[in-house]
Amino acid sequence: MSFSRDEWPGAKTWLSSPVIWRRMFSDIPSDYFGLNYDPSHFVLQSMDPLSCLREFRSKLFHVHAKDMQVRQDRLNEVGAFAFPKEWHTPRIPGFGDIDWAQIHGNAL
Repeated sequence: MSFSRDEWPGAKTWLSSPVIWRRMFSDIPSDYFGLNYDPSHFVLQSMDPLSCLREFRSKLFHVHAKDMQVRQDRLNEVGAFAFPKEWHTPRIPGFGDIDWAQIHGNAL
């Protein structure tokens, strides 16, 4: 997901948390309705990217292998409400803050 300066925070989606997903799947009970899971979005929100995997693994239709590194020194300087790339860096999987072995083990 790419944020332009006029879209932060929120960008083009509001389906960003397990509480919303539960409601979504309750309101639209279909085997053909699922998630595009991106663990980096959880890191961006200061959420545990593993917290929802066991509950929603049957609804994972697509997974983005995108890592992220939170730059705590910059976050301390600009705060979480600053434009994201002020305090985080997109990374190749395995070079950021996400534990990909845990993602794999919990998604299967």
